[in-house]
Amino acid sequence: MKQDILIHLFNVDRASAGELVWVTGNSPRDVQKLLIQMDDAGDVIMKNGMYRLSEVSRLRAVKSFDDGTI
Repeated sequence: MKQDILIHLFNVDRASAGELVWVTGNSPRDVQKLLIQMDDAGDVIMKNGMYRLSEVSRLRAVKSFDDGTI
């Protein structure tokens, strides 16, 4: 589920928790719990109820893509 969220946020500017529930197909409670953990870890940033990929996560994803590890 985390990977699905990271991929989706990489492709869009921002997304609501409801949109991420739809994308992952998981329960709202499970998605919200994971989003809180991801926010605490610095993977995502929540502002005004919308989530976006942190710059650190974006750079990690680009590096993995460039290295061919994705």
